[in-house]
Amino acid sequence: MVNVQRGLTARIIREGAGEESVFIAEHGFYCYLVSAGSPAPVLQVMLQKVSQEIATLSFETGREFEDTLLEKFKKAGAPPEASIACVSYRNSRLFVLTQNQGELYIQRGGKTIKLLDGNRHAMGALQDDDVFILSTSASASALNPQGGWGAYLEGSDISALDISGLILTTSVVEVEEVRGERRNAPPVKEKKERKPPAFVTNILAMDRRRLLMLGGLGFIALLLVASLAFGLIRRASDRRLKQIAYTKDEVAQKLQQAEDVAFLNSGRAAGLINDAKHDISELKASVGGGNTKEIKELQDMVSAKESTIFKKEDKQPSEFFDLAVEDKNAHGTLMARSGDRAAIVNPDGTVYILNLEKKSLDKQASGVKNAVAVALGDTSTFVLGTNGVVQIDEDGKAKKVIEKDSDWGTVAAMAVFNNNVYLLDSGKGLITKYTPTADGYGGKSSYIKGNGPSLVGAKSIAIDASVYAATENALFKFTSGLQDGFAPQFPDGGITITKIDSAEDVEKVYGWDKPRGLLYIVSKNGSYERQIKSAAFKKADDVVVSKDTAYLLQGQKIYKIPTN
Repeated sequence: MVNVQRGLTARIIREGAGEESVFIAEHGFYCYLVSAGSPAPVLQVMLQKVSQEIATLSFETGREFEDTLLEKFKKAGAPPEASIACVSYRNSRLFVLTQNQGELYIQRGGKTIKLLDGNRHAMGALQDDDVFILSTSASASALNPQGGWGAYLEGSDISALDISGLILTTSVVEVEEVRGERRNAPPVKEKKERKPPAFVTNILAMDRRRLLMLGGLGFIALLLVASLAFGLIRRASDRRLKQIAYTKDEVAQKLQQAEDVAFLNSGRAAGLINDAKHDISELKASVGGGNTKEIKELQDMVSAKESTIFKKEDKQPSEFFDLAVEDKNAHGTLMARSGDRAAIVNPDGTVYILNLEKKSLDKQASGVKNAVAVALGDTSTFVLGTNGVVQIDEDGKAKKVIEKDSDWGTVAAMAVFNNNVYLLDSGKGLITKYTPTADGYGGKSSYIKGNGPSLVGAKSIAIDASVYAATENALFKFTSGLQDGFAPQFPDGGITITKIDSAEDVEKVYGWDKPRGLLYIVSKNGSYERQIKSAAFKKADDVVVSKDTAYLLQGQKIYKIPTN
């Protein structure tokens, strides 16, 4: 069979004056080192000592790699303020580390992103098209006006800039090897022929005891049957124990592989964890109802590793506000937020404005029963019903500003930004933008430009200058009407996004999965970060996020869960 072996090829970058920096690339160890005030020859000697010290060492975890490497740099005399970016690739294991102003970037699938900066480490697996850049924040700042490291890798002429770094390119070699036997296959034992006891043969040979022959043979048959039954039970028990041990080993290997690849490929890590769960399900079906303790231990092991890898956090809510304290008939089914204000809509048409900082409540009348959506502008509240959009001004006066349009399919969500109203038509998969005019909101245009993704069946939108839209199992981002490179990879299959939430004053994008009781947290460039689990998310009628807190509307009460 063909075995694919990967390696890294290094190339030094020096453009303009750059920084006073040194590099090393040997024994699978690649490093970029900068320290202001330290001469380059001194830094090079330090780096060479570190490389020699770790040349024969191997690492099991990212923390072990970080602790060992920093100890070696300290021993070699590196100043504490030195900026470092390092990569170690040995035995198909990839370890990365940055310190102080050190930065590490990766290009994969044509997309260049920052992997690490500051005092951080990680471990994972190498893919065929990976390109790594080891540098510092100084070079990144010089490149940013010109498009960043992505523009440099694409060949842009930036020779006039002062930058330096180390580029690592993945090289792949195919090696033929003899296909061997499966290492983990359980050994096959030869079956030994069972011989009848000697006294049975003797009895059969005794002619003078023929009267007792039938009785003796019957007794012997019982003995043989009992012996065979006990043997079968014993062998079945041995097989179950071997199956459990074999599955435990397989599950442990897959969990370790999932941890290794998680930071570079969360989708692959999720697949490995699902494979481990499938192995346990097959074991449970094979061994039946017994060995429940061992199976539960395996399930707990997978759950613990899954929570660690994908940063799953279980959190309990606390009560934030009771609408009934201000109005005994107050309750809501929809909620929206802008700044420190939250709008809560009662199916009877009442709108409550809750100040999240002061915990004060104002009551308004929209005249819209069984509203579809609510949104907050700078001073106004907008309520979407089946017959159009009503605006409630700061004096509490309600006025219909957008009439129901014959072109509408099923309008499912609404958002307001810069006094413009955006409506999501889930029936036709459109986002329509309405701008204010002298008579209300007469300016109507399609927001999405070009060939965007299908938003048919989409449920929710949010705006922070860009527009985010959520279908049941995917999130999308549009900037100036064009689809942005925003494609979060969630670790769990079969997600069900109920609502998406974001704004200018929050740093993340939040996806509420009501059926699973989860809140997914995603960066605004589309990177999955973590998730919060709580039974309260399953019971909530609506969810909004402000600063570092998720607010959950449930009937008359509002609960909060920290998101930091």
